[in-house]
Amino acid sequence: MTDDDRTSIEITSSHGFVAKNYGLIVNYFKGHPRTRRWIYTASTVGTAVLLLAIGTSTYALWPNTAAINHIAAAIPSSPAHVGPGLQLTALRVEKPSKINATVVWPDGPQSAQIDATKANITVQNNGTQQADITAAKVNIRYAEQFTNCTGAGPGFSDGDYDANLPIPMPPRPFPVTRDMDLRVDPGQHESFTVSIGPHDVPTSMNVPYIIVADISLAHDKSPTDLNLGTVALVAPSGRGLDNLKGNTDVRCAAENSKIVDDAYKIPAQRSDELEELHTKYTQMFATDPKPAQQQCKSWPGTTALPKMCATYTRQRLTVSVTLGSDPIPNHSIVIVHLDSSDPNAYQYRVAAGYVPPTAMAARGDPLWASNGIETDVVQSEGFRTTMPTSDGTITFDPNTHVLTFQLTPRLDFGHSLQLSADIKSRDDNGEVTTVASTPSDSKLIVERGH
Repeated sequence: MTDDDRTSIEITSSHGFVAKNYGLIVNYFKGHPRTRRWIYTASTVGTAVLLLAIGTSTYALWPNTAAINHIAAAIPSSPAHVGPGLQLTALRVEKPSKINATVVWPDGPQSAQIDATKANITVQNNGTQQADITAAKVNIRYAEQFTNCTGAGPGFSDGDYDANLPIPMPPRPFPVTRDMDLRVDPGQHESFTVSIGPHDVPTSMNVPYIIVADISLAHDKSPTDLNLGTVALVAPSGRGLDNLKGNTDVRCAAENSKIVDDAYKIPAQRSDELEELHTKYTQMFATDPKPAQQQCKSWPGTTALPKMCATYTRQRLTVSVTLGSDPIPNHSIVIVHLDSSDPNAYQYRVAAGYVPPTAMAARGDPLWASNGIETDVVQSEGFRTTMPTSDGTITFDPNTHVLTFQLTPRLDFGHSLQLSADIKSRDDNGEVTTVASTPSDSKLIVERGH
C-alpha cells in the first residue's frame, strides 16, 4: 500500500482507538455498537494527527461536523475490501475439557469420556461478503510419546478428536484435515475449537503424546489458507503430570524430559500442563551448584561394619561398605538403608546376599544377588536374583573386604541422604538374624553434587 492509498479509515468504535503515524490504527476495545468515519491526512513533512478516543465521545474531540464533511468531500475515500475478508482475532489453548471416547477393554468396547486440550480460535470477517470456512488443516510438526515409567494395564482409549492422529504415527511433519461448514457474515466474528490427539493410547498407562501443530483454515473464494498459528499440548490431557507423579526412575524421567525440551524448541501457544511439565523437569535436572564429594564415616566400635563411604550425583549413587570379615556364601546379607531428606519421600533399601557359584548359572565366582532398590517396607533379604541393570551393579573386593553398590538414584531421594547399614545372617532353615548394625544416631550423610 502506498501513502496515496492511506486516505480514509473506518473506525467501528469511538472508544479505545489510537491513530498513529502512517495510518496505523490500534483498536484496544472492539465491538462498540456505534460506527464513526474518521479521516485524516499527513502533512508534507510527515506529521500525523494523533487521535485519542479513549473513554471520550468522538464528538467531544472534534465537534465541528461541517468541518469534517468539508474535509471528507475533498479527499477521495479508499474502497472497502470487496469479497470475504477473513482474519484471525485470537488463538489460545484452553484448559482441559471432556470429549467422547471409546475405551476398548479385554471384554469389549465401552463408551467413555477423556480429557482433551483444545485450541480456541476466533476469526472475523472484515469483508463485504460472507466467508465460508470449509476445513481446519492441522500440520503435525512434532508428536512424541512418553516412555512408560509407572507400570502397565489392559485397554486402549480412542478419543473423538477433531484432528485424530493415526497410530502408528507417520514421519513428521504430516497433515490432518477436518472438514468444516462454518459461515461468517460480513462484520461478524465466530469462535470455535479444534481438539488434537492420537487415535488410540493405552488406557492404564500414562504414556501421552507431546504434540506441536500448525493450524490453518481453508475458506471459499481464497486461493490460500488462513494461517492461525502454532499450538503445543499433551494428549490425552493430564497423563503427562500423572506420569511424573508416579515415577521414581531417573532414566525414564530423563527420556520424557528430553521429549518436552525438544517440543519447547518450537515457538507455540502452549497448554498449562506442558508449561508445568517443562518447569518441573527443568528443576528436576538442574545442575547442582557444588561438585559431588565422597563422604565417609567410621564406626570403630562396630567391628563387623567399621566404615562406609558414599558419593551422590543425580545420575549415580556409589556406596562402599567395608566388612569386618569374609562373607559366608549363602548366609551373609548386607543391607544399606537410604533415607531421604524429603519427609514425604519413601525410605529405600538395597539388600545383597552372598551367593555360592553353584547357585548362579554360568558364573564361576561367588557373587552378590539383589532385588535392587526397594522401599524399606519390603524387608527384602536378598538371595533372589541379580541386581536389575536399571538399578545398578554390586561388586566385592575380597582383598579389602569392600562391597560397592553403584546405584541409579530415585527421583524422590532428595538433595541429601542419610545412610546406615546392617549385616545379617541366614541359617540353613532360612531364619535371618542381625549380626551388626551401624549406630542409629550416627548415620553417614551425603549431599548430592554435580
